[in-house]
Amino acid sequence: VGSSRVGGGGGGGVADIAGGGGVLSFELHVRHGIPCTLVDPRYVGMSPRQLKIWRNLRRRGAIAGEGTAEWDAWHRAEQWVRVAAAEEDLRRRSHQERILANSDGAAASAAV
Repeated sequence: VGSSRVGGGGGGGVADIAGGGGVLSFELHVRHGIPCTLVDPRYVGMSPRQLKIWRNLRRRGAIAGEGTAEWDAWHRAEQWVRVAAAEEDLRRRSHQERILANSDGAAASAAV
């Protein structure tokens, strides 16, 4: 079982148990500023809709400037994107290792 934490540490917030890809956690954290901990055996990912929201928040936050609600939402979205990117890297490495392990095993048994 994996766990992804976005938001501030130290109490408060929401634990999203069996949260799948993290849609609820994304909405609560990015849109409403509530710290979330997502617990699910799958990896966190970014849906096309979430990527669109992130790009829009990035644009609005840059225009609004530091210290505004838009700026804060943009930086919360950036945290989410970093977590999703790190977990995507883990998922890809794990997938590559499984493929290489199965390929080596298949080649060795075919040679015998």
